[in-house]
Amino acid sequence: MPIKTEGGETREFLVIPPAGVWFDTRRREIAIELERRFPNMKFTVTVVSGEQDDRDFKVIPILGAADGNQPMLKWASMDVIEEVLGCLAAFIVQSETKPILH
Repeated sequence: MPIKTEGGETREFLVIPPAGVWFDTRRREIAIELERRFPNMKFTVTVVSGEQDDRDFKVIPILGAADGNQPMLKWASMDVIEEVLGCLAAFIVQSETKPILH
């Protein structure tokens, strides 16, 4: 069941990182940083084949289940989404400045 606030906004998100080994090896690190910065939210960082692109993160709010047993949650506010995207942008900067060491 998705996490929600009193206003019924979702607090759970699926995060799809950009394509590439740099992001594939840091999925757990990305999730830990998001949950550290946003302790009242839940993030699942996953690779979904065909959904990744070369430069951007995708953040998908979890609004509920298709079974209809629970009411659908509301979209998170744009302020929340912008804060999450700002946090993720730091990982894009890191990927450009800290190459993978072999």
